[in-house]
Amino acid sequence: MKRTKTVELINGSMAILFGIVCAFMAGKYYYDAHVSSFQKRARQACTEVLEQELVKREDLKRPIWSNRPQRVLSRKESVKDTVVLRFSEVGKRAYAIPPHRRSNNLEALPEYRIAQSYILLRSPLSADTLLHAWQKSVPGSGFRLSLRVGVTDFSEKEKFSYAGDTAHLADADSLFSCYLGMRSEVEVTGFARYVWHRMLTAGEWGLLFLWFSVAAGLVMAVIHSRWVSRVLRICGHRLFPSWISLPGEKLVVLGLTFRLDNNWVKGEKGSRKLNPQLACLFRLFAQAEKNQVPKTDIMERLWPDGNCTDHSLHSVISRLRRELHACSEVDIQDMSTAYKLCRPKKDGTLT
Repeated sequence: MKRTKTVELINGSMAILFGIVCAFMAGKYYYDAHVSSFQKRARQACTEVLEQELVKREDLKRPIWSNRPQRVLSRKESVKDTVVLRFSEVGKRAYAIPPHRRSNNLEALPEYRIAQSYILLRSPLSADTLLHAWQKSVPGSGFRLSLRVGVTDFSEKEKFSYAGDTAHLADADSLFSCYLGMRSEVEVTGFARYVWHRMLTAGEWGLLFLWFSVAAGLVMAVIHSRWVSRVLRICGHRLFPSWISLPGEKLVVLGLTFRLDNNWVKGEKGSRKLNPQLACLFRLFAQAEKNQVPKTDIMERLWPDGNCTDHSLHSVISRLRRELHACSEVDIQDMSTAYKLCRPKKDGTLT
């Protein structure tokens, strides 16, 4: 009985584990798809918010004169790697623009970048205002947004301001960084921290449960097929030889042949199939010295929870005795503190 429960427990655990793995893989696919879609929407939305903030400052623009030839330049041609500015106090000063800032500047035309520098110098961006507008343009409950606004002054010292879920900024995913101004001196970086169980919809949670159920059910169906059951039994016997028997393995005691794989006992009068409890009891007798088992050992093996009475013990012995009498002359003798499996002699005594 205990062996059967152990095998069923192993089979059920395998099915549940496989179902969990399948559901996890499906959930990972849904999660990655949501994150990828969100990141694209978030970048586009933040760019639009920045453009709207610049439009609000249109009244700060001043006319800019340029002697640049009136032809269309590529971003590589128009965004220089060095910007030279003239100051009345210190004269000319060159500012090197790192490649990642040049390539992520929102504007390619020098005139527009100069106008941005002038506008943002007069009216700097507010991290809180940008975050509020960004959150409104990217609705959802499966993520927490944060924003960082950095400004590099003419002495090349950076100052940063933050807004949003800054307490968990170290765990957040950096979505993008975009730059504004002639020197790309204004940096806006967006962060998102994902709440994975809120990223999935109710329908997707239902599909995950379906994946789990189907996968676990298929595993149980395969395990209970005849050839798979044989393979698992052979492997299990090598791991747990005392609990799992190989097909065809048997015990022979007092002229009785007991099949360990199907609990059939065969004697000179015929064959009987024992239920799991009686099969466990018969194995105790067959494997015990002189086929004698103490009553306490029987109670501990058949009722490991201790929920056993004298009536329960006598009842199970009587049921096994009836099964053995139906197929042989083997009997069970009460030895006061133990029970003994025995066969009567020709003179009528038990041996």
